Parts: sequence; C-alpha cells; structure tokens
Amino acid sequence: MECRFCGAKLQPGMETCPECGLEVLPEDKKKKSGWRIALAVIAGVVLLAVLAGFVLNSLGVVNVKELLTFEKKENNVFYKDSYTADEKTVSKKANVVIATVGDKKLDNGTFQFYYAMDVMDFINQNSYYLSYMGLDYTMPLDEQFANEEEGITWQQMFIDSAIADWYNYTLMNLLAEEEGFTISAEMQASIDGFEKELQDVAISNGFVDAQTMINSDFGAGYNVDNYLRYLEERYRAVDYVSHLYQSLKPTAEEVETYFAENEDALAEAGITKDAGFYGNVRHILIQPEGGETNEDGQTVYSEEAWTACQTEAQRIVDEWLAGDANEESFAQLANQYSQDPGSNTTGGIYTGVREGEMVEEFDAWLFFQEHQYGDYGLVKTEFGYHIMFFVSVDEIWAVETENQMISEKIEEKVKAAEETWPIEKEYKKIVLSDLKLT
Repeated sequence: MECRFCGAKLQPGMETCPECGLEVLPEDKKKKSGWRIALAVIAGVVLLAVLAGFVLNSLGVVNVKELLTFEKKENNVFYKDSYTADEKTVSKKANVVIATVGDKKLDNGTFQFYYAMDVMDFINQNSYYLSYMGLDYTMPLDEQFANEEEGITWQQMFIDSAIADWYNYTLMNLLAEEEGFTISAEMQASIDGFEKELQDVAISNGFVDAQTMINSDFGAGYNVDNYLRYLEERYRAVDYVSHLYQSLKPTAEEVETYFAENEDALAEAGITKDAGFYGNVRHILIQPEGGETNEDGQTVYSEEAWTACQTEAQRIVDEWLAGDANEESFAQLANQYSQDPGSNTTGGIYTGVREGEMVEEFDAWLFFQEHQYGDYGLVKTEFGYHIMFFVSVDEIWAVETENQMISEKIEEKVKAAEETWPIEKEYKKIVLSDLKLT
C-alpha cells in the first residue's frame, strides 16, 4: 500500500503517512464503510483470489462506442435514460426475467444485488479517486455521467457491468454442471448456513430481522431470498473456479518449459528469473494500548503496555495451539482478534508480498528465516505484536508463469462456453430500486 499523496510505503493499519504526515484515510472516505458493513460480513468472504484472475471487471469490457452505433435506443443499455423505479414497481417486477443463458435466468430481484455489489465494490476500490473519476456517491447514479462525451451514465455503466458479472458466474455454474462437478462439503456448508448467518448478523447489528437490515443497508426493493440466491450463485462459481485452478495446475517442468519458450514476451511483462520472491503469510496483529505522541508525531507506549500486548498475543497463540492448530483455525482467530484492518476480515492473509513491502521485522521473519509451511512465531514491530503463520515463499517468475498458463487454459474454456451458451438480455424490462449510498 502506498500513500496517495507522496507515494511512501505504508504498513497495515496506518491512517497517517509517516513521510508527509497527511491522513491516508480522510473522514469523508471513512464514513462510507458504514452502509455496507453488515452484508460485507458474508459477501466479503465469497471472492477467492483465484477468481479475480478470470472473472473480468466488466467496467473495462463494456464497449461504449459499439453501443453508440445504434441510431435508436434499441436492446442495449441506452434503452432507458434511468432504470430507477418506485418501490411498488420494483416489487411488482421482481420476478421478471431480464437475461437468459441456457436454462439459467436472471430476474430483477436477484439483479438488484449484482448491481448493488458492483457499485459498492467500485466505490470501495476507488474511494480515493472518485472525485477525479467524476462520481459523486451523494448523488443518484442516473444523474451523472461516467463518460459525458459518449453519453453513458454511471447507472448504465454499472448495469452492463453487473450483467457481465452474472454472465461470468453463470457460465462457470453451467460448466460445473456439464462436467458433473460437485462443490466441496465446506462450500456446501457455507451455502446451507447463509440464511442463519444473515439473521445472526442482523440481530448482532441491532435489527429485528435480516430483511430490516437489508432495507437499511440498501434501501427498499431488496429482498432476503434474492440476496441468498445471489450468494449461492457466486459461491458455487467460486468453488468451481478454485477446482479449475487446481486441476489445470502445470508441473514444475511444464512451467520451466513454458518460460523458456516465452521468455521474451514474459520479460516485457516484467516476469524474469531475477524478479525476486513472493511471500504468503497470515498474521494476527495485537496492538499495545494507550501511548503518547512524542515531538516527532510518533506514538510511544510504556514498557507495561508492551508487556501486556505480548501477553495477549501469547494467549492467542496458546488458544490456537489448544485447538486444531492449523491454517483454518488460525484464520478464524485472525478474524476474531486481529487489529489489522487490512486483513482482519480475510483470515489475516497477505499474498504476493514482495521483499521490503512490510515493516523490517515482519519482512525479516518472512523472507530471511528458514521456514516450513505451518511454522509460527511472534514478531514485535512498531505497530504491535504480530502472530505469524508461514504459508510459503515462492519465486515470482514461477508464480506468474504458472498463473499465466492456467489463465490461458481457463480463457479457452470461457470462450468455448460463450459460444455454447450466449446471453440474451432485455434491457427494457430492467427496473432498479433507489440504492442507498449514504
């Protein structure tokens, strides 16, 4: 992570840049997280890292100029200037089908969540730069342009993005069915527990039920059943893609051969044998309490505070060792105890870390000590005590070459699937609830 003002390297949890002294996450950016917290507890765990490799961010796929070749507003995203409708209309048309792929159908009710999550993900990922992009999340998305020159509003852009996302997930589900793929027991258990988990999240956040929470987070027109369907479709697709990545994984010899045959092209992409290493590690950050700011603007903690911090970190280690003491149980404790906002909802995982990206002591433990998978330890840094769980350190060239080989194979499957199962869309039938962004 880098400071958006001066480009200095930042460590997990930093809110102020140590170089320029400016606040990394201004208050006006922080406040937006509240409207998505409750559902992110569940939805945030859906996306595995492997999925990002092939499910395209369809904001980059929408060909606006091609759409603009229509002389009239035909069956494309420009059919309506605004797709927002009143609550009564949205409820009445919730079961209306707006897209079809094979025997899979997307209705308005479920589409509300594909659309909402695309909007939320985009705002989250680009929170620092929204004003430069011309997106004001305090205004309706159908009243501002993503590209004024070409006449496409943010609402229209996100509609095509959301439909493309549904298409990608649906293709994966169809391929899984065709191949007789059965989702893992772990994933099935997650799917079976969606409704109860959603209800528990609602109660813990002070709502009488899940529907009330959804109305609060998204606005009227969003239904629990549609949200559960949205989650199930994505979970099943993710599990299949995870299976694909494992089943298509090349051998070390195949990676070496591919690299030799494509060395020049890979070098142009920065993939060379002297590129260094990627570290993959889980950690739980426990920070000392109290502290005073010194004349340099740094927070200084007392010896007693550091001792208490270490004691708490060791207590968590002992709790882990008394249980299953594996990566999964470590990830659960990271979500429960870690004070690192960058990883305390993802099991404490950091993947693809390069040497020098983390604070010195963290970096030294990960890269400059001999570790085997599952090794653990305590590391003290200026931010607190880190409980470390070693996953792996891999050569960058091998990782990137392998990923490219797998991506090419998956892209071939996707292209074939697109030919087998083309998508049919009916823009005129789309209606959207007024999504709450503030």
